[in-house]
Amino acid sequence: MTNPQHLVLGLGMTCFSLMGLMPPWVHVRSDEPDTRVSAGYAFITVGRQIVPDERDQPPDDRRKGGRVGRGRRTYRGVPVRLWTAEIDTHRLVRQWVAVSVATGAVVWVLGPRRRRPAPGTRATPSGSPPE
Repeated sequence: MTNPQHLVLGLGMTCFSLMGLMPPWVHVRSDEPDTRVSAGYAFITVGRQIVPDERDQPPDDRRKGGRVGRGRRTYRGVPVRLWTAEIDTHRLVRQWVAVSVATGAVVWVLGPRRRRPAPGTRATPSGSPPE
């Protein structure tokens, strides 16, 4: 392999690895698994936290006899406890395939050029005398 090919291959492998470390996340409703909300990207060990909607949290009111700060916590109108965060594997695999194909194509394009003999000339193996 040539130096430019090594460079492109290294960049492709770096992008591939970074995509695995910062994968796309999705919020999934546990009672309806088909309900999926894209949650962006986050470091793989941290994940993407589900943040409750602010408009559903009532202000702290100690006179009502309930726990302080324990309002109805919802995310997109559904209780937070029904949501989970998962890695969006379909999107991650598509990204990995795209990077792999693009890297392979550029490595192939940067490959060494082999010269073909001109039409009408006879190719002779190197080292043998011409006739």
